[in-house]
Amino acid sequence: GVLVDYSQVEEIGAGQAVTVHDRDLTAIELRQLLAMSLPPMVPPKDFHAFISYRWSSSTGDPFVERLYDCLSGSEMAGKPLVVFLDRKRLQDGEVLDMAFMAAMVNSSLIVPIVSWAALKKMTTLSTDSSVDNVLLEWSLGVDLIASMGKRMMPLFVGAWSDDGTMSNLFTDRPPLTNGWNDVLDANGMPIADSRDVFSRVPDVVVRSVVERLEKFSREHGVALSPSAHTRSARQVVMEVQKCLGVPVWEQEAAHGGSGIEMLWKQWGMHEGLAHKVRDAVAKQQQSAGAATSSLNTSVEATGSRERQLSSSYKAGLEALLDEFKLYPSYMSVATAWCDAQGVLSNVVQEISEGEAGDDFIEALEQHAKLKPLVKTRLRKKLSSTT
Repeated sequence: GVLVDYSQVEEIGAGQAVTVHDRDLTAIELRQLLAMSLPPMVPPKDFHAFISYRWSSSTGDPFVERLYDCLSGSEMAGKPLVVFLDRKRLQDGEVLDMAFMAAMVNSSLIVPIVSWAALKKMTTLSTDSSVDNVLLEWSLGVDLIASMGKRMMPLFVGAWSDDGTMSNLFTDRPPLTNGWNDVLDANGMPIADSRDVFSRVPDVVVRSVVERLEKFSREHGVALSPSAHTRSARQVVMEVQKCLGVPVWEQEAAHGGSGIEMLWKQWGMHEGLAHKVRDAVAKQQQSAGAATSSLNTSVEATGSRERQLSSSYKAGLEALLDEFKLYPSYMSVATAWCDAQGVLSNVVQEISEGEAGDDFIEALEQHAKLKPLVKTRLRKKLSSTT
């Protein structure tokens, strides 16, 4: 093999060439040769997998970086796996939390890296705490499981020891912490804590996290479940813990060795984890495809396919919501309600004739509460067929 400096590849101009193994390659030829290892020229909108993790330093996390490299070097259906990792995908000028939440919605599989490092900062959260981005990601992920059928596959990571082995996160009992460092007794020794790492996360609703979720929901038209507004930090963590995940310490390649041997064994472990993630993505996409196919067959069999795709129905709904400044944030929940009620074309007329205005408004408020004046005006409009 040959090592190629990524920064040098990025700096090669269209008319320049580089010599690799006595071959003169243009920038395009070199990019084609290294396509599996280089990010796309145009940032992708959809991802196979979304990696959620806590930064361990200003340069990221070595475990996560290796996992990302192994995943990005994997193929599915003859094409590279497209993976979201904030350090690799976010663009300059993007609003960090809005961007990563949008990426999560557009990912087939959510992969939280659950470790003591990820949980440690959460142990001191309170109702008035500032936004914890890891909790924000996990909160949205848990909600998307129910609302969009997303799948979450946590990777449970214990603590590394000097001989290259990893502890069991579920049985780990690290010392008491203040969120950053161990709490010490009068003799300067860490104070023991007999609780498991998951139950140390407080059972409080962090308002700042809920507010960011609600803002994202309004701006991107993603409907949240009612529980999203009241789910505590501990409930989020427990929901993540209940997902079928991978205890990393059980991976054979994680054990034994030292120095270079240990490093190679760890790379083997990352390759094994990448295979598990890729297989989970494939199963999720197959499941989603089968569900879509089944839905389409059912829709066509009942003659409602035309209704579902009716441009006049969608256009009328958009116009109604836009009139009350509710578009696009309420479009998703409004569409779901109209589909369930069998609305065919004229939204306002059909809701009015069916005397279903209050039901429609109630459905909208499952997304977010309406202002009293907006609710009154909307109810008046939906009560008249003229």
